[in-house]
This record gives sequence, C-alpha cells and structure tokens, in this order.
Amino acid sequence: MSIKITIESSGDVPESMAKELGITTIPLTIVCDGEPKVDGIDITAEELCEVVEKKGSSTSTAAISIGDFLSFFEGLTKNGDEVIHFSISSKISACYQNAVLASKELGNGRVHVIDTKSLSSGMNYSALIASRLAKAGKPIEEVLKAVNDCVDKVHVFFVLNTLKYMAKGGRCSSVLALGANLLKLKPCIGVNADGKMDVAKKYRGTIAKSLAECIDEQLADGGDKIDKKLCFVTCSPYTPQEIVDMSYEKAKAFGFEEIIYGNAGCTITNHCGPSTLGLIYSFK
Repeated sequence: MSIKITIESSGDVPESMAKELGITTIPLTIVCDGEPKVDGIDITAEELCEVVEKKGSSTSTAAISIGDFLSFFEGLTKNGDEVIHFSISSKISACYQNAVLASKELGNGRVHVIDTKSLSSGMNYSALIASRLAKAGKPIEEVLKAVNDCVDKVHVFFVLNTLKYMAKGGRCSSVLALGANLLKLKPCIGVNADGKMDVAKKYRGTIAKSLAECIDEQLADGGDKIDKKLCFVTCSPYTPQEIVDMSYEKAKAFGFEEIIYGNAGCTITNHCGPSTLGLIYSFK
C-alpha cells in the first residue's frame, strides 16, 4: 500500500514538483463565454487573460463535480492505496464538499479530504509537506497529523494590480473596482483563519511599490513567529520579472531557506487577474 497525494488545479503545483513527488492534479472547469474548458488543458492562464482583455469574454470557474471526484478517487484506490486530497478552502468553493461526498459514496475509507482553508500555493504548501513524508515512507497516520498541524499555520497574502477580475466574478462591486483603479489603489488580499478572503490593506501607487511595502510589512509583523524553512513566491501571468525578482530577494533576505517559484493557473487568475503576486509561508 502506498500514499497518493492529490490536489485540485487551484493549488498551482509546479509541473516539476508534481513529477518529482508524484502529486496528481484534478482540474476545475473554466467557463468561457458559456463554453466549459478544462483548467490548464483546454485553456491556459495566459489565454484566459487574453480573451478577457482583448475580446471582453466572460469567464468563470465551476467546482469539480461529485461524479468526477468519484471516478478520480476510484482509479487511485483500486489497488488498495490511500489518498490524501488537498482541496481549496470550503469557504471559497464547493470542491471540498463535493470531494467529501464522493469519498463517502466510494465508501472504502481510503480517501482523506483536507480542507486547506487556503488557495493556490497555500494549498500546495500542505501538499508538499505530505508528499515529502509519503515519499519517505511515513505511515498514513503520521502524514495526516503533520498535514492537520500545518493547515492552520499557512499564511497567504497577495497584492492585486486590478480589481476588475474580482468584480467580474462578483467578489467585489464594479463601483469599488473603478474607484480603486482611479485612485491607483492596490489591495492586499489575505486568507483568514476561517478560509475566507479579506482585504488586509490597500496600498497606493504602482504594483511594484505596493508589493514591496506589503511584503516588508507582512514579514516584519510576522517576525520570529514565521517558519523560515519554506516559502512560495507565486504570480499570475504578465507579472513583470523585476517584481518577481524583487519579491524573491526580499524572501531570501528575510532568511527563508527554500523559496519555490510558482505560476498561478486559470482558477486563481480568473479571480485575481494578471500581474498579481503572492507570498506564502507558515508560522511555527
């Protein structure tokens, strides 16, 4: 018996990491002008931005169905293997509830669904911990304990260049988005302990200036409470390379021992838009 680690495409697992650690991704659906497309297969994050910006297309996300989860889990457990599945926050999507219902319908007791209370690399942070332990041959009980200890400590924040995509998805009003654009406001969005997204603070100026201020403040506030073993720097399409480099250097200067760079896929980009960057780490 082995332990298989699975995650939804909203977890933004880098391809190299998935291959190295054997992490299997199940994709969400992106609905583009009424046409369903498979996240990362039928449409990329770059293509999503292009159809929204150039064609004015309407895009949205659809949760993975119970039936799709059931087929997915059946295939992975048919030989007696255990599955630990990492799901986007239950306060953001119905994926977690659907995965739980599918695991109950399967009824073999070998699928363990984790509400990460997070998104993007916040999901992947916990999945990475589990994958490394599983690869080292640790028993399922030890892996699950480590995961449950980790989930509530993961901290996610990201700075948006535009609120246009949040407004498009109904997560903020179009009036608020227009006002933020006119005032050159860049909101810092955090995921709170309940797994909900909140506006932590608003910055004024360019995305580079706002992001630099936000990273400095977040790391200073966390201080010695932050676990410096690992962090993720994750960004959506068209984020200028100098901003990515600046964020990486700030993380390095703070003392993070391992810094993993990631790209946001369609699910996250659909809500956050282009030129969004986030820093993800854990508290001790």
